[in-house]
Amino acid sequence: MKTKNLLKATVATLVASAMGLAGVSSAMADTTRISAEDLAKNQTLTVEADEDISGRTLKAVPLAYYSYAQTDGTNITGFDLIDAGKASAIADALTKAHIDTQSKKDQTAGYDYNASNPMVWVVQNLLDSENSPWAGKLRDFIDQLKHETAVTGDKGTAFAKGADAKHMTASVRPGVYAVVDTTKTGQASIVMFNGTGIDGKTTLKNGTKTYTLGTVDYKVSDAGVGKV
Repeated sequence: MKTKNLLKATVATLVASAMGLAGVSSAMADTTRISAEDLAKNQTLTVEADEDISGRTLKAVPLAYYSYAQTDGTNITGFDLIDAGKASAIADALTKAHIDTQSKKDQTAGYDYNASNPMVWVVQNLLDSENSPWAGKLRDFIDQLKHETAVTGDKGTAFAKGADAKHMTASVRPGVYAVVDTTKTGQASIVMFNGTGIDGKTTLKNGTKTYTLGTVDYKVSDAGVGKV
């Protein structure tokens, strides 16, 4: 199986805004591969807010799954992705967001776009939403993705009340997810985007820096639902 080193260096940007994630490569000799069995274990994806969200209707829609991962025993130190059946929708959303996957203009990492596995390119190159989850190419992409039938029509995995009224959780196959708020009345969150932990490990280590996976912030839109 192809390894490692496929995804790297985008963690700081995406995790900082709790919108997305990327894997990191590791040259450390003491890293080991997480077994296929452990890689397949469902993980908890948590949405947290500053307000009561227990009445919200949220679903986790898979965009890509982890196909390989490595660990130093405590932290995730790298992973690969495979498409979760949304490749065409992702490609369409990128086009509608006017993101050029073929030129160097919108490419910051050295990985060429692969139409059969587009999320690799997305998490490596749409890195400009670090300071705000409301703007940038990543947000442009997600705002287009929410209109794709493959996403809206996917029932996904429903969230249930978590530890308290400010948290909701879903148990999902490890991977990268769009978290969609389908609440019918009042305000709703903009589409959220992040990845799960792997084998109970939610810390992603990138050199001397560490980041927490598996949690996304609830981002209330100023517009009421139905106007998104």
